[in-house]
Amino acid sequence: MRKLYLTAQITLITFLSLTSLHLNLIATIITQGTSSNFNSSSAIRDRVQVRGEGDAARLELEFQWSNDMSLLTTPPDKRFLAAMAYVPANNSAILFGGSSPSLAPLGDTQQFDVNTRTWSPVTAATRPDNRYGHRMVALDNTRLLLFGGHDGTTVLNDTWIFDSADNSWHELTTLSTAPCARALFAMERAQGANAVVLFGGNDNTAPLSDTWVFNINNSDIYQSSWTLCHPATHPSARDKTCMASNSNGNVYLFGGHNGTNLLNEIWSYNSRDNVWTNQNPSGVAPGVRQDAAMFYDTLNERFVVHSGLGESLVYRDDMWYYYTQTNNWNSSNVTALSSPPARSGHCLVYVPTLSKALLFGGQDASEDYQDTRYFSYRSSGVFTSNYLEPSYYSSSLQWTRLQVETQIQEAGLNISFQFAASDDQQSWSEFYGPGVSTTAWFSGAAIYDIRELSQVLDNHRYIKYRAMFDATGNIPKTPLLDGVTVTYNITPATVTLIAPLHGATTNQSKPAFYWNPATDPDSGDSLTYTIAVVEDNNSFPVFSSSGIPVAVWVSTVSLAHDKWYRWRVRAFDGTVFGGWSGSYALYVDTVAPAAITNLAAEIGSGNGQIKLSWSSPGDNNFSGNIVNGSYQVRCATYPIDNDTIYNLLPVAGQGAINDSPPGYPETRMVTGLDGATTYYAAVKITDRAGNRSMLSTSSQFAFTNAAPRVTLTAPLGGENWAGNQWITWTSEDPNPGDGRTFSIYASSDNGVSFSIGAAAGLSAGTTSYLWDTRYTCNGDMHLIKIIATDTRGLTGESVTAGTLTISNPNEAPSVTVLFPNGGELLSGTTGLLWRTSDNNHTDAHTFSIAISSDGGATYFTVIPVSATFYNLSTVSLSNGPHYRVKITATDDGGLTADDSSDSDFGISNNNLPPRAFSLLYPEDSAILSHLNLDFSWENNGDPNPEDSVSYTLTLSTSADFIPGTATAGIASNSFRLNPSSLSEEATYFWKVTATDSLRLATVCNQPGRTFILRRSRTSSIDGKVQAWFISGLPADGYIKITEVTAATECALQAANDDTVADPHLKILNEKAYRISVCDSSDREIEVASPAITVKYRYDDADGNGYYDGSLVPVNNLRCGFLNDGSQKWEAAPDLPAIDRQARSITNSSNRLGVLTMLAALAPASRISGITNYPNPFAAGRQETRIRYVLTENADTTARIYTLLGDLVWERNYSAGSEGAKGQATGYTNEIRWDGRNGGGNVCSNGMYLFEITGAGEKRIRKIGIVK
Repeated sequence: MRKLYLTAQITLITFLSLTSLHLNLIATIITQGTSSNFNSSSAIRDRVQVRGEGDAARLELEFQWSNDMSLLTTPPDKRFLAAMAYVPANNSAILFGGSSPSLAPLGDTQQFDVNTRTWSPVTAATRPDNRYGHRMVALDNTRLLLFGGHDGTTVLNDTWIFDSADNSWHELTTLSTAPCARALFAMERAQGANAVVLFGGNDNTAPLSDTWVFNINNSDIYQSSWTLCHPATHPSARDKTCMASNSNGNVYLFGGHNGTNLLNEIWSYNSRDNVWTNQNPSGVAPGVRQDAAMFYDTLNERFVVHSGLGESLVYRDDMWYYYTQTNNWNSSNVTALSSPPARSGHCLVYVPTLSKALLFGGQDASEDYQDTRYFSYRSSGVFTSNYLEPSYYSSSLQWTRLQVETQIQEAGLNISFQFAASDDQQSWSEFYGPGVSTTAWFSGAAIYDIRELSQVLDNHRYIKYRAMFDATGNIPKTPLLDGVTVTYNITPATVTLIAPLHGATTNQSKPAFYWNPATDPDSGDSLTYTIAVVEDNNSFPVFSSSGIPVAVWVSTVSLAHDKWYRWRVRAFDGTVFGGWSGSYALYVDTVAPAAITNLAAEIGSGNGQIKLSWSSPGDNNFSGNIVNGSYQVRCATYPIDNDTIYNLLPVAGQGAINDSPPGYPETRMVTGLDGATTYYAAVKITDRAGNRSMLSTSSQFAFTNAAPRVTLTAPLGGENWAGNQWITWTSEDPNPGDGRTFSIYASSDNGVSFSIGAAAGLSAGTTSYLWDTRYTCNGDMHLIKIIATDTRGLTGESVTAGTLTISNPNEAPSVTVLFPNGGELLSGTTGLLWRTSDNNHTDAHTFSIAISSDGGATYFTVIPVSATFYNLSTVSLSNGPHYRVKITATDDGGLTADDSSDSDFGISNNNLPPRAFSLLYPEDSAILSHLNLDFSWENNGDPNPEDSVSYTLTLSTSADFIPGTATAGIASNSFRLNPSSLSEEATYFWKVTATDSLRLATVCNQPGRTFILRRSRTSSIDGKVQAWFISGLPADGYIKITEVTAATECALQAANDDTVADPHLKILNEKAYRISVCDSSDREIEVASPAITVKYRYDDADGNGYYDGSLVPVNNLRCGFLNDGSQKWEAAPDLPAIDRQARSITNSSNRLGVLTMLAALAPASRISGITNYPNPFAAGRQETRIRYVLTENADTTARIYTLLGDLVWERNYSAGSEGAKGQATGYTNEIRWDGRNGGGNVCSNGMYLFEITGAGEKRIRKIGIVK
C-alpha cells in the first residue's frame, strides 16, 4: 500500500489513460492517507471508521464493537447462559439469571438503560427461581416472556411474564398445557405474528425436537397459551441452538448440538403454516457450533450469528451474515474493530433505536465475562475530508485529478467522490460530481479527471472531497480506502517586461527584447515563452514566436521606420499558459536629425560661461519634432570645423531636447570655462532613438567674463578720524554694460583681518560713503578696503596705502530687562533676558544681576555675567509672588546703566495647592435663619509652610455657580455672611475655595452643598441643634440659636450642680444652646406663645444604642430646658421621637430659652425617685431638700412621722404647683423641711419617715436628724 503525506513541491509527470482521454500533467500533489488526516477534527466520518495508525490507516465502513460500557457503570455479575430481551417501551434491555463462574444458577433481574448506558438492578415482589439455560423474548412493547431453564438440579418448565411498566414478574399458573421441562432450547417471537416459537432443548436426559407456539392474547396477555405443533418435517433434535426472526414473520434456527455432533444448519419456521424448511444455503457456511448468539439486523436486513463453541472446544470470535433473499451466508472482508474475546453462552439482542446489537457476558475456556458492548455495521457511509490547501497559492490555480490510493475493491463494493471549494474555510460551495452536478458522483475508477469541475474548483484556495462508501451489494463487506492524492497545477506567473521600456524609441530595425523569467510554484515545470509584436492600434501581430527557452529574444523581422509597435510575452509550463504581460509600446526611428546651420555665441550670464543659440533642425532630417532628444557641445580656443577636431575635444556641455519642432529657437549655456577668454563652439543633435546629426555648419566664438577694477581715493593713510567721515573711490569694468556693487570693510589690526563691515550693496554709480567711525574701536592701526563686484560675481578691490587713527569719546551704555518683566510665574531653571545698546558699537559690556523678593524694596544675590542672558535656577529661591530682577550693564570705560522688572513676578517650585478640606457648617440641605448665616470649613493648611492661605466663599442659586456671588480674602476657616442680598425661601448652593499666595487653588471636597434661608427655622453653628417654629413667630422675628456657657448664663452652672442630687436627670457631655427670636437688627424679641420643634443630634458612632462614652440607652435621652427661676434643668414634657438612623431626638416645646440634652430615667410609677439632701441633717440649723418625681399633676400630701407612727409634719400641695407637678416624662419636685414639727419645735435626733401620697400612690423614705 503506497502512502503519501500532505506535501508541497512534489512534481509528478504522469501519463494516464482515462477512458479515451490522455493527460500529460506536470503538477503538484496533495495526499491524504494517514490517521491524522482521517481523524482530523474538521473531517466528518458518517458511518465510516478509521482502522490503523499513521501510514497504515485506512477508511472503511463502520464495522465495530464498542469498548466495554461496564466501565461506565456497575455491571451485573459475571455469567453465561443467561437470558436477555429488548423492551421497546423504555428503550432498555432486561437480563435475567444465568450461571455464575462457580456454576451456581442466578436469579437477579437487571435492566440496561440504552439512553444512559447504565445497568441497574430490578427489585420485584416475586420472581422466577434461579436458573440458567432459559430463554426470554419480547411479547409486546412492555412485556417479556420467560420459559424453562435449569435450576442447578433439574430442568424447569414454568412460564413467566415480566411487565416493565411496574417491574413485576407474573407466573402463568393456569396454563392447560406447556412444553416439558427443558433447558438450552431456542425461542423467539415471530415478528408480525402473535406467536412465540420454541424448539428443542434438553430435558436433562437428551436433546429434544418438538415445536411449541406460545399464542399471544393481545386483549389479556395473561390468558395466552402454549400449543404443541406437529409440522410434517422439522429439524433434528438439538440443544444449545439459537433463533431469530425477520420481518416476514418466520423464525430462523441455527446450529446447536444433537447429542453427538455440532451443527451448522439453518432452518426457517412459518408459524402460520406450521412448516419447517431446511434452507441449505449455497456457498460457504459458518463452522459448526453451539451456544452461539443470533439476531436479526433490521437495518441491513440480514441475520447475524456471532461466536459460539466450535469443534475441538475452540471458542469462535467470528461473525456471519445470512441473507434470506439470496439464501447465502457471507462474512466481512475485515475484522470488526475492538472485537471482544471469543466466547459462547452470551446474550446478544438487537436495539432498533440504535440499529446496533447489545452484548453481555458469556464464557470461554478460562474466564466468564460481564462486559457490555454494542456491535454496529453500516452498509453505506460518507467521509468528508478536512480541507486540502496547496503549498503555494495563486489566483491562477487548477485542480486537475483525484487518484484513489487503495486495493482493488471486491464486487458489490464501491467508493464515489464529490468535491467542494472555498476561499476562507468558512463558506463552502456545494459538493459536485461529474457534469458539475450535485447529485452525480465520480465512481468506478482509480483515477478521476476533475478538470471538468473547473468552474467550481479552479482558483479557489481550499477544496475538500466527500467519499461515499457503498456495500449494499456485498453485505457485510466494506470498501477500503487507503488514501487519496489530489493533483493541482498553478499557472505560471505573469511575465514582467524589462526592455525596451514602455514608450522607448529604438534605431534598430531588428531590436532585442528582454523580460524577467516567470516564476512557477510547480518546481518541476520547464517554462518556455511566447512573444507577440503588433503595430500600434492593430490586433494582427507583425510576428509571433513561441517555445523561446530563455528570457531574451532578438527580432528576426525588420520593423519599419517611423512606426509605433506594441509587444508582450507569456509563459507556458507545458500544461497551461500564464497570463500575457502588459504590453510595452516601442517606436522605431532609423533617420538622424539634420545639422544646425545658424549657431550663434555670446558672453554668458555667469563667470566662465558662453551662451549658444540655434534654430532646431527637426528630427528625421528636416521634418518632425525632436522628442526626448539631446545635444552635445564641444569648445576650443580655435575654430572647430570638422568631425576630427570635434571628436578629439572634451564635452563642454550636453543636455536634453524635448518636443522641439523645426525652426524652434533653442538656447543653452556652456559653463566651466576660463574667464576673460575667447572660445569657439560646435554642436551635434541626437534624437531619442540614438540617431546623431552632422556637425553644426559654422564654428562661432564668444568672450567670457572679466573682473571689474576699483581705486580708493580717501582715506589714503595717516588721517586721524572721529565721528562721521567720507570714504571715496573710482571704478571701471572691462565688459561694457556690466553692472557693479560696492562693499566697504575696516581693519583695526593693520589688515590682518577686515572683520568690520562698514557698508554693503552700494549701487554701481556710487563713488563715496559717509561712515560712522564709532562702529570700530579706537586705535592707530586702521585700514579701509573697498570691493567692487560685477553682475556675474567677479570682484576687484582697493586698500588704503597706510594706516589711519580712530579716536572717539566713550559714552554710557543703556540696558532693558526683557524677561521676566512682571506677571510671570517662574519655576526650575529659567532664562533671564535683557537687551543692551552703546553708541560706541565695539565696546564690550559686563552685567550684574540682582534679585528682589519684596517687590523691589531691597535686592540681593548679585550675579556677574558677560552675556545678555542668564539661566537662573529658581529652586534655591523661596516661593513667593513679589520678585523682581535688576540688570546693571558696565562698558569698557566703566560707564554703567541699569533696568529692573516693571512689576512683580512669582516663583513657584514644587508649590502645591492647599490641602484638601471639607465643609463643616451648614450641613447639606440645611434650613438657616438670617441671623445664623455662619459658615465653617476645615483648615488643613498648605503643604508649603511659607504659603499663606485665603478663602473665597461662593454662593449661587444655580448648581454650576453661574451666576454666583463670591466673597474673597477670608483669612480664617469660618465666616458670618451678611444676609442683606439673599432671598428668603430660596435654595442656595455654596462652596469654598482655598488659594495660596501663588494663586494655586483647591476647591472643597463637597462643592454644591445647599441651604435654604428661612426666618422660622435655623440650626446651631456646629449642626447639633435644629429648631423651627410651628406657630407664634412674630412678623418681624427671626429664630436664632447661639451656643452659651456658664460664663454668659448665670443659672447654667447652678442647674448643672443641681442635677447631682436629682434622682431623675443626668447631665451629659453636651453643650448648651439658647433659642431666641430677634429682629433684623439682632435685638431679642419677647414671644407670647411660642410653639417650636427642636431636633438634637446625639453621639452613637458605633450604633450600639448607647450614648457614646456612657451606659445611657438612647431611649433615655431627652431635651432639657433651663428653668432660670429655679436654676434647674427640666426635661421636655413629652417623650421625644428618636431617629436611630439620623441619630437624633426631636421634641415639641412651648418655651424658648436655654436647652441641652439630658439623660432621664423613665419613671416606673406615678411617684418615684424620692431622695433628700443632706441626709442626715442638723435640724434647726439646716434644711434637707426632698425630691421626688411625678408623672402627672396631682394633689399631694407630704407627711413626716416618727418611727412609732406619730405625725411630726404635714403639707398639702395643689395639683400643678411645685410639689404636685408632673409630666409624662417625669418632673422632679422639690420641697424642703427644716427639721421642725408642726408646732415649730426642733425635732430630736433620730430616724423619721417621710411619706408622699398622691395620684393614688404612696412612697416612704427615711430621713435622719443629727444635731
